[in-house]
Amino acid sequence: MITKELLKQEIESLDESYFELIYKILHQFPHIKDIDGETIVNATSLFTNISQDPVVGMWADREDMQDSSAWVKELRSSQWKKHL
Repeated sequence: MITKELLKQEIESLDESYFELIYKILHQFPHIKDIDGETIVNATSLFTNISQDPVVGMWADREDMQDSSAWVKELRSSQWKKHL
């Protein structure tokens, strides 16, 4: 079983360059509520502001990414053919 202590140890052993990523990942999950029933950390605020994240639209100027679903299907198809 993974405990809070084990998670803390793993985080402490990470390179500091990963802290922001870990922080964003952790805040996507529901958080413990305080005594008054208020959420200590509001995970939904991340989703309401996700459009402001620099990663959104980073490939908007690539012609091969205009239809991302088709691009993924083609990528999977070509990779699966190699391994069959």
